[in-house]
Amino acid sequence: MSRKLLVPADPTNPDKKINDFLFPEPIDGTFKLKGIRKGKNWELGMVVLTSETSKEDIFKDIVVHKHKISDVDNLMKTLGQYQSTLQNFKIGNILKIDTGTSELSFLLEYKSPGGMKRAMQSPKEND
Repeated sequence: MSRKLLVPADPTNPDKKINDFLFPEPIDGTFKLKGIRKGKNWELGMVVLTSETSKEDIFKDIVVHKHKISDVDNLMKTLGQYQSTLQNFKIGNILKIDTGTSELSFLLEYKSPGGMKRAMQSPKEND
């Protein structure tokens, strides 16, 4: 069980609130962040605090929103890694998937939404 999940973070509009949760979709040996409700792929996600959520709860939402699942066991393993990996990050951190590894891991892109906003206003600064 975990209380942290990712929500979409849009660097072109940092103040925009997007009502969706993200899950890491395993695709051909890599991963994509995908919205559970809307099915849109996202590059960045922000860590948020939620109610207690299990990997089974996330899986159920994925099924309810009719996402195609090619390998249930692999997705469940990925969801378990997702939950445990997010524990290493703070609420408000902006993350992206580390594409340099075959295991699911995340890179800290910005420490906060404010850092992302400042970086978009002045590309030389990165918080």
